[in-house]
Parts: sequence; structure tokens; C-alpha cells
Amino acid sequence: MAQAGAIALLTLDDFKGKTAYFGGVNKVKFRQMVKPGDTLRLEVTLDKIRGNAGLGHGTAYVDDKKVCSGDLTFMIG
Repeated sequence: MAQAGAIALLTLDDFKGKTAYFGGVNKVKFRQMVKPGDTLRLEVTLDKIRGNAGLGHGTAYVDDKKVCSGDLTFMIG
């Protein structure tokens, strides 16, 4: 989820050519084990960006069933 969030962040005009650094996760909940062969769909929203830091929320799905979610912290360098 952090990698998907970094891609979303770095597509914004303000951050093109920059580097995204993963800061941490909070409120992570693992609901189901993901096994080899599962198709994982990741959704990430960028909730707050202030200066070079920000917060986002990520959710992972397998077959439209939520398997993991959590808040992501990031920095831009």
C-alpha cells in the first residue's frame, strides 16, 4: 500500500522528480491472509499534505473482500 501511495503522490505536479519516503503506519488491521495466486487490489487516498509531509489511507482487497487497511505517513525529499 505504501508503494501505491508513493506512486499516487509522485504523480502530483508539486512532487514530480522527488523521492517519497515511507514514515510509518497506524491503525493497521489485517483481516484475512493473502495467499500466493490471490489477486490483490490496492486503493490509497492522500488525505492530508502539509509541506513535505502527509498522511494517507490504504486498503487492500482480494475478490472485493477487504483484507487489510491502515493509515500511512510519508515524507517527500
